[in-house]
Amino acid sequence: MDSKAGTTAAANHRRVGLIWLVRSFHITIAACLLGCIVYIYYCGLTGRVTTGACLACGALVAEGVGVVVCGRRCPLVTLHRKFGDNRSFFDLFLPRAALPYAYPTLAGVAMFGMVLLVI
Repeated sequence: MDSKAGTTAAANHRRVGLIWLVRSFHITIAACLLGCIVYIYYCGLTGRVTTGACLACGALVAEGVGVVVCGRRCPLVTLHRKFGDNRSFFDLFLPRAALPYAYPTLAGVAMFGMVLLVI
């Protein structure tokens, strides 16, 4: 094996590792945001408005603003692309036909949970 092929293989291995690191980071954030939604529903259904519920709402609103500012795309897409990951986050586990509905559906679910908090 010549040194150029070895260098290319090492660079590719590093790139794949970075992609998995970014995806893991993205999955962790998504899990936290889904946890926020669950907690908001819990608080809304039990009639509790806590500091945690307010923080969860704030996190979801911040994510929503980020998505709107980035042209209806997750702000982390830029990071994915930087490391050569051409798949979107939802593309990893949703069928292609469902992709356009992912953000609006999650936004609606989150907003309904926030409405539960105030009624």
